[in-house]
Amino acid sequence: MTAIPAIAYVGPMGAAEDKCLKVHFNPTSLKISLSNQFGEDPDGYIGYSPDNRMYAIFTRKDRIMPADAVPTDEEGVQLLGTMVAYAGTFTLEPEKVTHHIDISWNQAWTGTDQVRYYQLDGDTLTITTAPYRSYFDGKEGRSILVWKKVRPA
Repeated sequence: MTAIPAIAYVGPMGAAEDKCLKVHFNPTSLKISLSNQFGEDPDGYIGYSPDNRMYAIFTRKDRIMPADAVPTDEEGVQLLGTMVAYAGTFTLEPEKVTHHIDISWNQAWTGTDQVRYYQLDGDTLTITTAPYRSYFDGKEGRSILVWKKVRPA
C-alpha cells in the first residue's frame, strides 16, 4: 500500500501549473474550465501524522486586513470566504485518502467524510477531491491541490 509520509506539505508552489486549481465541469456539455479559486498565490499547509491525524488549512494570499483585531461582520464574511481549514483523522487506501472531519471552518463539514484522491511524486503531493458543489460559487466540480513537502529550516 502506498502511504502518504507523516510530514507536512505546504503551498503555494512557484510554477503556474502548480496552483490550487478549481476544476468545474458540466457533464452535459463536457465543458471544462479552470479557475484559481484561491487566487494566483494561495498559501496553506496539509499534514498527516503516524497516528492517523490530519489537518489542512489554506487561504488566499490577498485576504483583507481587518481594520481592528475584531473584524466587522462584513470583514468576517470576507475572511471566512477566503479560507478552508479542518482537522480530523484519515483512512488511507491506495491512491485514496478519506478525511474524517472532527472540526472545520465550515460547521457543515464537521462530522463528514471528505474523499480525496492522491498522487505522491517525490516531494509533490497532488490531491483531487471527489465531485462536490463549491461552497465558493455553487458550481459542481473538483478541486486539484498541489502541495510541496515542507523542508526543515
